[in-house]
Amino acid sequence: MINLQGGEARTSADTLLQVETQVRAACLGVSSTVEKLQTDTGVKDAFTQYWIDNLIGRARNLKKAHPQRKPVEIQKELMTWVNENKAIITIRF
Repeated sequence: MINLQGGEARTSADTLLQVETQVRAACLGVSSTVEKLQTDTGVKDAFTQYWIDNLIGRARNLKKAHPQRKPVEIQKELMTWVNENKAIITIRF
């Protein structure tokens, strides 16, 4: 028997929170973490995905250029950029 009922409805605030969590995870440079969040929550925003991929790449480049830096320091640096540019990287409802 096929279940035709949808999942629990999300509010726009819930979806935005999930996307912001993915962006924060992307700043660590580990794509599998972001993919797991997207799979577990069922939230993947096509618009923000560009920025998620960009941030993963930037975090990885910073790790290579400065291997002595802690991942949380790199995440903090990238999150500062994210917060300064939030209007262009997150979805809007």
